[in-house]
Amino acid sequence: MTRATRFLALYSISALTLVSHADVLTVDDDPGADFAFLSIAVNAAAEGDVVLVRDGNYSDAVTIAGKSLTLIAEAGGNVVLGGEITIRDLGPAQHVTVSGIEATGLMSPFDSPPPLLIENCEGAVWIEDCSINSGTSSFNSVNGAIVTNSPRVVMVRTVSSGGNSVFTVEEGGTGLSLFSSSVHLFDCELTGGPGSGQTFDPGTPGGPGVSVRSDSFLYASGSSLQGGVGGLGGSVFGCSDSGDGGPGLELTHASASAALIDTETLGGSPGLIKGKGDCEPGDVGPPRVAGAGTIDDLAPSLSHGFDAASPATSGQPFSIDLAAPVGAYAWIAYSSSPNAFYLPMLLGPTTLGAPSALAPVGVINGTLGTSATITLAPGVLSQDLYLQSVFLRPFPPQIFLSTPAQVTILDPSF
Repeated sequence: MTRATRFLALYSISALTLVSHADVLTVDDDPGADFAFLSIAVNAAAEGDVVLVRDGNYSDAVTIAGKSLTLIAEAGGNVVLGGEITIRDLGPAQHVTVSGIEATGLMSPFDSPPPLLIENCEGAVWIEDCSINSGTSSFNSVNGAIVTNSPRVVMVRTVSSGGNSVFTVEEGGTGLSLFSSSVHLFDCELTGGPGSGQTFDPGTPGGPGVSVRSDSFLYASGSSLQGGVGGLGGSVFGCSDSGDGGPGLELTHASASAALIDTETLGGSPGLIKGKGDCEPGDVGPPRVAGAGTIDDLAPSLSHGFDAASPATSGQPFSIDLAAPVGAYAWIAYSSSPNAFYLPMLLGPTTLGAPSALAPVGVINGTLGTSATITLAPGVLSQDLYLQSVFLRPFPPQIFLSTPAQVTILDPSF
């Protein structure tokens, strides 16, 4: 048994007393589950429940308002939600986790909402292994994800892209927009939507990968922020130039800031030219537009990582993987609730709520792959576990935090 396995076995003895026992509601678009519609299951869930979604396609919109909830796809499931996900009005002690869901949003011929909207949440919101994809709308460019008035948002291995408009002249939607919020990205891909191309008008610019507005902070580790492609130009009825590519990252206000580590910012490509003639293509978008805001590039190439398979079954092993510079010493911090608080001296945010604990793992020779087993106490149907490694690199000396991971442990009956 490895040190990491011993640590996780001990967790099952002590940490289950930290939160109340949650119910588990199942959703399936085929018969046999508690609910056939995801929105009805979410509305029926009580504070702290788990909604487990089976493989399938769901067309309803989901709103999680004012309660803690874990919304998670079954292991190996392909869960596609054709409506949007809205998370709002969380109190400071509440938290929401969404894991393994692909949300495409409901495309409206007029004003389409973003596939993911997080607003007015004092508590932590955790988005992991999700895909947020805006499509094409008739009369507005749709943003992929919008976060407003929410200071503790974590996104892990999540992809989000903006959409575009067909009939109106608008720049592409943003992959992610922040308004009076703090968002912490780990191993994510954010891409702006393509600009629109009109027969009689020049193509419009592609959207920003990430737009950080006033009173907002972005942390990004191991992520890619890519501007959208410019809109089409052409010479079918005279000459119209194509649009510029969008910026990878834009800061629109002096109170906007960002801290980046091992994160690439890429401008979008210019739009294509249809037909023949002397139409001019647009320009490649800028990687960054800081304006009066500030961007801090942190020490690069620490090559750290952490991942754990979720959901897991009580009494059965699940995989955990760590990566760090050769010779680094590792600990694993763990908690039953999430948080997000940026610590510049540790090159990242702590993502664990209180109470939390720290257990030693040992020296990591580049990577460590192992498994762990947690057994739930009798009568407990589920347990959320939030993990983050702490690494000490001996030379040059540096303590830093890893990508976090979330695991939901389920009773074998699920």
